[in-house]
Amino acid sequence: MLRYEVKSHRSLDRMSDEELLLELLELRGVQSPQDLLAIDRGQGKCLYDAMSFDNMKDGLELLKGHLDAGNAIHLLMDVDVDGCTSSAIMYLWLKHYYPEIKVTFDCNEGKKHGTTRDIMERIPEDVMLFITPDSSSSDTEEHIELWEKGIDILVLDHHEFDKEARTPAVIINCMDGNYPNTSLTGATVVYKFLSEYESNFKLPKESGYISKLLPLAALGTIADLADVRELETRYLCLEGLKNFADGNLFLQAVMEEQEYSMKGIANFVTVGWYVAPLMNAIFREGTLEDRYDLFKAICNFEEERIYTPQRKTKDNPNKEPVVESLQKNVIRRAKSIKSHQDNEVKKEVKELTKMIETECPLETNPVIILDVTDKVGIGHSGLIANKLASTYMRPVLLINGMGGSARNYSKFPIDDLNTWITSSGLVEGHGHSNAFGLNFVEEPDIEQLKEWTKEQLDGKDTSPVWHVDFEFNIAKLKEKHILKVGQFAGNFGGKNMDEPLFAVTGIVLETADVQRLGQSGTMMKFTSVNGDQKIDFVRPFTSQDKYKEFVCEDTKASRGINTDGGTGNKKIEATIIGRFKINEFMGKQFPQIEIVEFDTKPVTGRSRRRGF
Repeated sequence: MLRYEVKSHRSLDRMSDEELLLELLELRGVQSPQDLLAIDRGQGKCLYDAMSFDNMKDGLELLKGHLDAGNAIHLLMDVDVDGCTSSAIMYLWLKHYYPEIKVTFDCNEGKKHGTTRDIMERIPEDVMLFITPDSSSSDTEEHIELWEKGIDILVLDHHEFDKEARTPAVIINCMDGNYPNTSLTGATVVYKFLSEYESNFKLPKESGYISKLLPLAALGTIADLADVRELETRYLCLEGLKNFADGNLFLQAVMEEQEYSMKGIANFVTVGWYVAPLMNAIFREGTLEDRYDLFKAICNFEEERIYTPQRKTKDNPNKEPVVESLQKNVIRRAKSIKSHQDNEVKKEVKELTKMIETECPLETNPVIILDVTDKVGIGHSGLIANKLASTYMRPVLLINGMGGSARNYSKFPIDDLNTWITSSGLVEGHGHSNAFGLNFVEEPDIEQLKEWTKEQLDGKDTSPVWHVDFEFNIAKLKEKHILKVGQFAGNFGGKNMDEPLFAVTGIVLETADVQRLGQSGTMMKFTSVNGDQKIDFVRPFTSQDKYKEFVCEDTKASRGINTDGGTGNKKIEATIIGRFKINEFMGKQFPQIEIVEFDTKPVTGRSRRRGF
């Protein structure tokens, strides 16, 4: 049964467009909806004083001293999109104003973060300043060792750290307890630092170049899932999205490659879905050389690569070698890596699904806990846990040796999985509230952990609960309601700013009217007509089993289903959880509801007379 809670019971008919938007923002926990709306409309801004960071003055003077002396600088790129963009901002800024200074860079292999032994051993001998954007706040022992070798360390970070630790490094971190915005990422901390540098010191060229690097800060922030309800974070992202690809060869190439999906628009949703995942694939499964090339591509290196096609094409029937830019080459490799990753993850999910049936039956396990040691690829655990959590609508813990990955399901009645599972005393979580790595405190005992989760949830209803903004009976839903909400699409997206959700009840229709469209038949669609009100409901990527579930077919039935959706003209009643969208076609706007979840049942007795 579909469970949901309605957050607002106000009438859309009695709300102006402005009141509706403010209501939706308040429902998402926005503290100052009027101020956020002003920022969204380009009528306001929010920038806190960068000098309120601990150690900002020391950091600025440290960098200035090395730049004035012409000393060699080494950058440590952290191994994710935020790490890449934050280091790229620093590299591009340094080479713009000080092209004669030697600037080198490096990054870790695998999933290692921070100033590792390998990184320290590869630092060039002439380096005098080591800069670590997006990492290393807690690497105190490594800082001491480098400082004893005569290398200064500048950390520009946003991760939690021990503020009382004694270190020779200059640490500028938004989690210092003084800076008012803790939702910055590595990229925005670097941006704030260099903006302050431009404001304080005379530069070899006209200042202001840092503003041209704001798109990279926006990309890193969106990819790192920063809370975009925070006014300064949101302001920086929106400013960076305005001219997203201007001046950056890599971003231009990505926008061109993803034109079909992005349609030339860079916003919280398109950047999060179509730009960041390509880069993440390289960090999850690419080689060290792939990571180096990605960094060079985003830093506007103008190099060429030779690519030998594996397949014949109409334009290249003989598979002749192709010369392409570094940027296009990296994107092609990223797509190939992501495709391979997706295929491997799909296979691994299939195998783990079998494991769930035998080792962690859903009937008796409210939390899925599996030992996946030697069963999943490096970097796949988090992806697989996400997919399993979405499929089975419950938390998933994948154990690999002494550690593992954990993911919560957003509709599961546990708000903070990390705190909850850590309270068992058996494991410790490290990371975000509902997406984190974990380690066993002592020798791993998966069965003991399973028993603890069962005891904690015994007798509790753990079925998922959807939180919808408003509820409508289909008889009262109008086209204008959908168009009214759909116009605000650009205001949503990003962490804690989910698109509005609505519950629509009392939909009665004939199963023969439920269409399956598209070349593969995975687009499910039906239309509700009530007088002059015509509303389309669509569900992309609908599997055969999900379609049968919607039309109340027995999934084990032997009789087939017609390609037009006909199933014997049965009447069903549906409750839909969906998003209100505007579908634009031939210059006209049409209201559309994108189905996110549903509950259907055959119509019997008195309810049969309610159909349209």
